Amino acid sequence: MPLPLNTLLQDRYRIDALLGQGGMGAVYKAWDVRLKLACAVKENVASQRHQNLAQALAQQFEREATILAALHHPNLPRVTNYFLHKDDQYLVMDFVDGEDLAARLGRIGPLPERDVLGWIMQVCDALTYLHTRPSAPIIHRDLKPANIKITPDGRLMVVDFGLSKLYDPNLSTVAGAKGWSRGYSPPEQYDRRTDTRSDQYALAATTYTLLTDTLPPDALERQMGYASLRPPREIVPAVSERVEVAILRAMSISQDDRFVSIEGFRAALGGNSAYVPPSSQEPSPTLAPTAVNLTAALVSKTNRNYPLRPSQNLIGRRNRRTGEAPDIDLSDEVDGDTVSRKHAWLNWVEGKWHLQPHTEHKNIVKVNGRLAPDAGVDIQNGDQILVGAVLLTFLCK
Repeated sequence: MPLPLNTLLQDRYRIDALLGQGGMGAVYKAWDVRLKLACAVKENVASQRHQNLAQALAQQFEREATILAALHHPNLPRVTNYFLHKDDQYLVMDFVDGEDLAARLGRIGPLPERDVLGWIMQVCDALTYLHTRPSAPIIHRDLKPANIKITPDGRLMVVDFGLSKLYDPNLSTVAGAKGWSRGYSPPEQYDRRTDTRSDQYALAATTYTLLTDTLPPDALERQMGYASLRPPREIVPAVSERVEVAILRAMSISQDDRFVSIEGFRAALGGNSAYVPPSSQEPSPTLAPTAVNLTAALVSKTNRNYPLRPSQNLIGRRNRRTGEAPDIDLSDEVDGDTVSRKHAWLNWVEGKWHLQPHTEHKNIVKVNGRLAPDAGVDIQNGDQILVGAVLLTFLCK
């Protein structure tokens, strides 16, 4: 049962309202009688109801307190206290006034792209901060509209770190921290190790939902072929193609097919925004960031910026029938239409960036005015690459 109103915890926190309740406990709005301000009190009573998981659940809750207490970011709540009361655990944090995005979506329906991108960029800021912690990256693992609140002044706050964990590539998720949200959790969260790219999937799924008012299909059902992800523009044609391509890539079933970091997703959403390179703290089992120049990009005559990663940089056009999209999608370039869907690969090979025409299509691919040979050609900073009718400048630091 929830705590009665006016209950005084620790002779300090007066319970004023029940904000939410679940099987693991409840969240209350409270009043700090010492500091004379509102706060949020999160209660964990799960250990009383799930004796077989009592220790793991208690450790998980204490972990949340430890994680949040060390964080200082404008888009994250502060933890101010942690205590035990009658064998239950309590976490005290800033009370975030405002409306969560799930409530706003339910009240309004599909939300305008401009508003959604402004909010998601703030979430990206918070995730970049979490994912690049000096000691160890922190993975939220439960991003969804209900866990993102918008304050009256328009600031986004990422809340509910109940499933969060410190990233350790040698350890799997502890029993008490296992959990998922249908439609938002990636497939690896169900039975495998998660990393920061798992937050990327959930944030992309959140963006998808906010733009379309449609919950994405369960990731496991997608993985097993029982369901497919409809492109957002099929549901809401007003969604820009650039945003659709970014969402679909970030929601790839395979972690390796997503962006290397949350900053890659942010750059793809932003279109003309300056490319922000992925953090060297980003864990990736297949890449070695210290040995690769991750600050490379292609820039078109229209100033669109296409960030590069060491592998899977396919240059071409989106397949409007299947929704398949290349890493570098030239569909919206105004220089002229390209001939086919796949044009060329641009990959990091033995310490150099290497451009190779795609074997399935015979398109015009030139480097500095010369046709690129079938075997490909190494490229350097400042090289001009012509793909179909689109001229791109290769830039790297």
